[in-house]
Amino acid sequence: MKWRTTAPVAAVLVTYTDGSEQQIVHYGGDAGDWTVTIVKLDSNKEVAYIVVGITNLPNFDITDLQTLNVDYILLCASE
Repeated sequence: MKWRTTAPVAAVLVTYTDGSEQQIVHYGGDAGDWTVTIVKLDSNKEVAYIVVGITNLPNFDITDLQTLNVDYILLCASE
């Protein structure tokens, strides 16, 4: 995933079909410059969906306009 933010406001997680989740960008993720995050997903599970959002967790005071830009999310399978 290639992304950037203007403050610690990002949150990205994968939800698997069994209901379990894995955080890709932890709550309050911050990257002022374009950042590539690479995470190995559980190869024994099927991805149901990816949640990309803006949050003020863990309890940051956000007073101005903040942004999260995502250039791409790439999922690859390997055997």
